[in-house]
Amino acid sequence: MVKKNSSKLMLIVITLFLCITFKAFSQSGDKPVAPTPRDTKKTSRLQIKVTTGNPPKNVEGAAVTVESEEDSARYMKDAKTNREGIVSLDHVPQGKVRILVVAKEHETFGERHTLTKDNETIKIALKRSGDQNNP
Repeated sequence: MVKKNSSKLMLIVITLFLCITFKAFSQSGDKPVAPTPRDTKKTSRLQIKVTTGNPPKNVEGAAVTVESEEDSARYMKDAKTNREGIVSLDHVPQGKVRILVVAKEHETFGERHTLTKDNETIKIALKRSGDQNNP
């Protein structure tokens, strides 16, 4: 019986020794990997409001494309405006972006913007196709 208990005790001691050894090696002095420039790029929450006419009316269902023009941050997102004529996009890289808006019966809108803040709102007024006087 003593031999049986000493075998169990020896197994417990070996198991504890291995656990302690693994824990010691897992906390090595290696420095954490520095984030790449892409990981440190600041982003914005971008809201785009699309209207048309005078007085302005919201444009629902307009196709909005936002594309980053920065070499260090590749980003492209397509979305449709909601009932309020709004598209909200998160994690848009700050810097130069190109915005394209396409809506039925309206001229295509394209413009470049530079995002510099954490939250940005851009208002876009579309012109009706063939209507030179009405924005």
